[in-house]
Amino acid sequence: GLGASAPEKPTSPFYHSGRDAVAWIMDILFSSSGWIYHRSIMLRGDMTQTVIPVFPCRSLKATLEFYNAIGFETLYEQHAPYVYGSVKYQDIQIDFYGSKAAQAVEESGHMCLVITSDIHALHRALSSGIKQHFGKQLRSGIPRLGSVNTLSKDQRCNLLDPDGNRIIMIEVGGKKIKPHRPTALSKAISMARIDAYSRDEPAIAAQILDQALHHLSDEPTVTQFRAFVLRADIAAMLHDMATQQTYLRAAQGITLAADEVPEAGEEIERLKDLTASDGRS
Repeated sequence: GLGASAPEKPTSPFYHSGRDAVAWIMDILFSSSGWIYHRSIMLRGDMTQTVIPVFPCRSLKATLEFYNAIGFETLYEQHAPYVYGSVKYQDIQIDFYGSKAAQAVEESGHMCLVITSDIHALHRALSSGIKQHFGKQLRSGIPRLGSVNTLSKDQRCNLLDPDGNRIIMIEVGGKKIKPHRPTALSKAISMARIDAYSRDEPAIAAQILDQALHHLSDEPTVTQFRAFVLRADIAAMLHDMATQQTYLRAAQGITLAADEVPEAGEEIERLKDLTASDGRS
């Protein structure tokens, strides 16, 4: 086995809820006697096994078009006697089978985990493809690409394809910018980011952040900046243009010190994107 303990029944993470499945996989990932990297599982000795996720899709043509748009190449495409396709990006390979049972605009419950050495480079590459193909970033609904979230043991982001299949991309450890001391607003930012970008619950994220935004007097400037940009982004998800404009102006009115820029790097880029998108609307 892989050396990690798992619940006796059921033994597969795919019988658990999505969040439990990720926890189950991460238990294996961090075990001292097992190794998982991308889609290769290293076992004892010199033997290696390759695991390729096979996702359901409603329309293979539309699915391949989406993955091609974000940088994947098509390895295989078959429409008869049964539907099957395959795409690849660097070391990531994903296969698909035709399924009439696949539901539109819903999460399928199918997922795979990708371990990367540079989550930000991978995110930028996928984000660039999405923006070029769709003319904007897809941060809510399906398909969507969430932002990079920093957790205690890793940094991660989620990609949902047009069929609701979820690809969880993780960089274990990673280069983390040391933030200012935790405050009520910084904690609210962390919670709101998860709801907005990982759970696709922008309305809940807005409620969390709005409560904290009422008390800004003791908050560091960089934390306020990050909160304003996040709130503007959430407003864009909710198609609330008035609120988006309010927080865009608030963010643009802040001048960050040189030592604050690294902590707000992601928000600086997002502000540029939001401003550009607003100018096109």
